[in-house]
Amino acid sequence: MNSYNINSTAEEGNDLALTPSQLNKPDNEASLHHDAVFGEISDEGPDYRSVGLIGTAGLMMKTQIGLGVLSIPATFNALGMIPGIICLLAVAVITTWSNWIVGLFKLRHRHVYAIDDAGEMMFGVIGKEFFGFAMWIYWVFVSGAGMLSLSIGLNAVSSHGACTAVFVAVAAVLGFGLSSIRTLARMSWLAWIGVISIMISVIMVTIATGVQERPAAAPQEGVWVSDYKLFNKPSFVQAASAICSLVSAFGGTPGFFAIVAEMRRPEQYTKALTICQAIVTVTYLTIGCVMYYFCGSYVSSPALGSAGDTIKKASYGVAIPGLIVSITLVTHLPSKYMFVRLLRNTKHLASNSAIHWSTWLGCTFMVSIIAYIIASAIPIFYSLISLIGALVGTLLCFQTMGFMWFYDNWEKRAISPKWLSACGWSLFVIASGTLLMVAGTYGSIVDIIHAYKAAGGHGQTLVQLSSGIMWTSKSKEEADHNAAIITRLAIYIARQHPDDKDAQWRAQAATTLLQDSGIALQAPAATAESSSIISTSPSEPQHSVKLPVELYRMIIGHVDTFRQQSESRERTLIALSCTCKTLNKIAEEFIYKHPGVLQGDAKGREFLFSLKIRPTRASLVRSLILDLNRQVKTMDIIASCSNVEFLFVGNGWGSQRRVWVDQLEGVQFILSVCTRLKSLHCFSVSVITMRNAGGPDRIELADAQKRLSDWISGHTRVEQSLKQLETLGIQGPSA
Repeated sequence: MNSYNINSTAEEGNDLALTPSQLNKPDNEASLHHDAVFGEISDEGPDYRSVGLIGTAGLMMKTQIGLGVLSIPATFNALGMIPGIICLLAVAVITTWSNWIVGLFKLRHRHVYAIDDAGEMMFGVIGKEFFGFAMWIYWVFVSGAGMLSLSIGLNAVSSHGACTAVFVAVAAVLGFGLSSIRTLARMSWLAWIGVISIMISVIMVTIATGVQERPAAAPQEGVWVSDYKLFNKPSFVQAASAICSLVSAFGGTPGFFAIVAEMRRPEQYTKALTICQAIVTVTYLTIGCVMYYFCGSYVSSPALGSAGDTIKKASYGVAIPGLIVSITLVTHLPSKYMFVRLLRNTKHLASNSAIHWSTWLGCTFMVSIIAYIIASAIPIFYSLISLIGALVGTLLCFQTMGFMWFYDNWEKRAISPKWLSACGWSLFVIASGTLLMVAGTYGSIVDIIHAYKAAGGHGQTLVQLSSGIMWTSKSKEEADHNAAIITRLAIYIARQHPDDKDAQWRAQAATTLLQDSGIALQAPAATAESSSIISTSPSEPQHSVKLPVELYRMIIGHVDTFRQQSESRERTLIALSCTCKTLNKIAEEFIYKHPGVLQGDAKGREFLFSLKIRPTRASLVRSLILDLNRQVKTMDIIASCSNVEFLFVGNGWGSQRRVWVDQLEGVQFILSVCTRLKSLHCFSVSVITMRNAGGPDRIELADAQKRLSDWISGHTRVEQSLKQLETLGIQGPSA
């Protein structure tokens, strides 16, 4: 390994190093006028060595505390509360040690600015380029995620005042402008504003979830009790993915190199680190435990949506400054890395020259535009950033620091309990990081493949389902099968509009519909050459709506992917109910216009619930075929669909002995409600049964006929009613 001289004092070494080695005597005292990284620092240029203790703590905290804190409750949901707490504390301990190693390594090797310098010392030029690119791409993707997070916040606050693409562009412009501040010292006060902003926001949501009756994603009817679990049974990949999420929440480690490089007194690094890790860990534990306890599996991710729309808007409004600062900092770090590499060992690095400014602004612009492009143009961005986080984030927070310890301490090895313990711990950090990296990467790749297939091969996800929703089944085998399906749907059917209230309601509606069975409608197979969504009315010619085959396949493709049986085609409406706004519009304008046969009370109940989720759907219905068992459900559906033009009513008119009377009263009700009715067909199997049965039922039949005649004679609108009956061609009570 290469040997490097450093500038450090014995006092600094004693303060930070438990096992000092490769610690050479300094050639000269560290100076604020000369720096091993930035060169000569003067009043004529930026002061890159001016961050104080409090500013350092704020910068450290802001690299970690963002909306990532709001994924902690979902992680607890995957692992269970107790394993989640244990894993969070374990990750906190490991990352605290890793962060401490960063400061120790910097003090021993003052020329180190970023992780690529450490990589060069350990593995040569290949290590420098590998670790440098890994860190750069990591921060660029985090910057893109920050832009999307800010766009979600702006969407929530403005009630979708503009499209998401506009808000992402606004976030990119803000990020470019603020990240162009040249020194971290001038950013430190922004970092504290960002930390306070995010903290207030998450505390608001945490308090709201504690006092509300139920989370926004939970069923809004009936008694609700939180379904939190102390222990859960995730698969190995699910557990690894959850732990990788915790690592991402503590994932500011790669940025600590740049922060300590700009400290006024680097020997105070450990104090700043202690403040940072203590506050971050307590915050994560508090938010995770409280929100998961009150929300259970219905916690949203990010959790700002768990307390309802009002709190969501308020919390996002408070969080917006913090989101802006997050973008600023994570855009600044990769830009500064490029800038230092380009101008290092030149007079322009710490001056105000034209080359200095053009290079600096070029770096910040390049990072901003690349982050904007990948966040906006990659359909599976969230799956891809999960892959980057698992593959690169863990490596930059775990294994690298283990190797750094061995670099500094291997030549001073001794068979002593202290050295062996430190060696064993470093090996554990490397091994655990590698295990998480492999498992998390595998899980992320599987997610990307499934997301691509679920979107019909276009890589475009359609909607975000509320997290953690399952449906009941009669047998354990069926429950396991269904749980796997709904879990896949929740993951693969769009995470694109988490801020869209309508999308969340559609997801909830789809889940509720899936609890029993799909609404029956006649639909062609996904492989049909010509596609149409068809519904027939007994009184009218066939109604057919033609759609492009590709669009039809995209609509129901993800359903057939998980269930190849023919009945999966009957779930087309469910699939459409939980898609993005464009496909939902297709569902409403085509499917709801002619929803097909609603047979049985379960189908009627599901249809009514679907209308309740979005009441405007009822006004779209033009034809109905109702064959229910209960008159109340029949009347409720008809009353909801007042614009229906073609109506067929089978069963659902009440008891057998009053069927004609009930039917006539029902007809009058229909005429008064459905003012646009063009054709009505009423039919009851029970009527035919009674007429062919003989015996006492004939008395009831005659009584019904008499009551029918009396009712018509005494009705003030008799002429109008008779004309309507004649015009509509109603097959009334006479056979």
